[in-house]
Amino acid sequence: MSLTDIHEFTNGAVHAADVHDASNEHNIVFGSLVTGDNDIIGLVAYSIYKQNKHDWLVAFNKANSRAPNEAETNAYIIGESTPRRLTIYRHLAEAT
Repeated sequence: MSLTDIHEFTNGAVHAADVHDASNEHNIVFGSLVTGDNDIIGLVAYSIYKQNKHDWLVAFNKANSRAPNEAETNAYIIGESTPRRLTIYRHLAEAT
C-alpha cells in the first residue's frame, strides 16, 4: 500500500499508524492471497479485500469522526486475514 493509497482511503487524513501498518498488511494479506505475478485470481481477491477495507475506513470515519488508530486497524486486518476470510476473497474473485 502506497502513501497515495492510504491518502485515498482516509480521504486525505494520513496517520502514522496507517503508514506503519500498511507494510504489515501488505505482507500478511497480499502474501496470503497472491501466489505469484500470474495469479490473477489472487490479485482480484486482493483488490476485493482493498475495496472492503476502504468501505470499512469510510464507515469507521463516519461513525467515529476520526480515522482508526493502530489497534483498531490491526484488529480489522486480523479479522480479514483469517483462513476463512481469505478463502472467501478467493472464492469471490473466482466468481467475478
